[in-house]
Amino acid sequence: MAHQHVTLDSLPYIDKEYDDPAAREHVLGLIQEEMAQMSPPLMPKSAHIFKSNDTLRKEYERVRSGHSLPPFDTTRYNISAPTSDTASAWQQASNNAASQLEHQTTRIDNLELLQNFGAQAWKLSNHQKEQLLSSIENRTQKLREEGVHVNKARKYEQTEAGVRLSELEERWSDVNDQIVLDTHVLQLDDCVQVDIDALHSIKSRLRGLQVEVKYTEPGLVVLSKAPGINKRTVEWAAAAIEVARDTYEGVVPECDALVPWIAVNEVEKGMGMLVILVNSSERHMDMLEHVNKGRVVFTICAVCHGKVDDSVFAQTSMADLAEQTRELTVNDTSASSDHGLWFKYNHLRPDIFSFISAKVTSVTPSSTVGHLSLVQASILYTTSPSLVLRRFMFELDHPIAGSQNHTRPLTNHKDKGTLQAFVSAKFPSLATNSIVTVSEDVPPKLLNVCAREA
Repeated sequence: MAHQHVTLDSLPYIDKEYDDPAAREHVLGLIQEEMAQMSPPLMPKSAHIFKSNDTLRKEYERVRSGHSLPPFDTTRYNISAPTSDTASAWQQASNNAASQLEHQTTRIDNLELLQNFGAQAWKLSNHQKEQLLSSIENRTQKLREEGVHVNKARKYEQTEAGVRLSELEERWSDVNDQIVLDTHVLQLDDCVQVDIDALHSIKSRLRGLQVEVKYTEPGLVVLSKAPGINKRTVEWAAAAIEVARDTYEGVVPECDALVPWIAVNEVEKGMGMLVILVNSSERHMDMLEHVNKGRVVFTICAVCHGKVDDSVFAQTSMADLAEQTRELTVNDTSASSDHGLWFKYNHLRPDIFSFISAKVTSVTPSSTVGHLSLVQASILYTTSPSLVLRRFMFELDHPIAGSQNHTRPLTNHKDKGTLQAFVSAKFPSLATNSIVTVSEDVPPKLLNVCAREA
């Protein structure tokens, strides 16, 4: 079969047509039809090989014809008496006995060699095989990790492409009963048909947003948003998702008339993160009460400057830092106090740093800044965990990369936002009061920046 250049335009993370049973059956039918035409014989019918070797050619013909291997002839290993009293029969029996005796002598020599050197040779062989197995396992693990990173990067790129495709799909108009792009230049007397459906408009706008529902219950939803989406948009998206459900029974309002939900935690436009949203001020107050009682845990991954060691996060170091911060906040009443203003402006308790649990997950050498460390931190008693973590790492002299005020720019990440991501939220359900944990993977962007800086 001649090889042809094939362009693959599949976007499996975006194209959901395969979820349709009818489409799936059609695709499987096409695959089976193609496979039916791709069944060449296992071996060629005519043998033009082994022309100079009769033994190999006969063996090839035997395998091709499907005949089994003839049994071994064991009669030559038996010691039998002469079949007659002739000299030739006695000579043949004598030669056979001599060959069997030589065979037994060789076996004795091999057994002696095995007894003297076999154990050590076996150990050496096992050691070599273990080394080979370890090398293969390490290579396999590395390839598996590379595959995971490739899949994550592919999903991120396809999701970005999906937003663009959704925008382009909405740029069609009906002019004179013909579908044209919205960039079509209208002519005099053109008749433009405009059909506005509130629900369709809401769903169309939702498709253009990179938000994903991670958890939902009556009056509460947790969304995962991509970088570039601000607080107002994600609050609108939560309300739109509720209206777009098949179980929604109310009157569908206009797209811009939706009453946005309320974000419980901070929403940073340049950061991919989880956002907890509620549909009423009463539920908002209930969630804030859980936050103030330390029942809500936010987990953030961040790329920090320097070679961070877990000893930095030791309990004594954390307690000392929290105490120093508390003393500065309480004792320094100056209007220009950096600590005092920061804690007062952001409505944070002075000992907030003592409620941070952090660990280092990886350290990568960097040609620009020496080292980059990937830190994972869990934070209590605040709805602004990323703000607290930025200040916390700055106080430890390991500021988060991308903070223009405190860090040097990276070669592969200049003026592109702070390198941190909201990866987990743990909170009590407002419906059942049971603990809910919502999490997602570390964004490929953070891992790719570390890899490129190496």
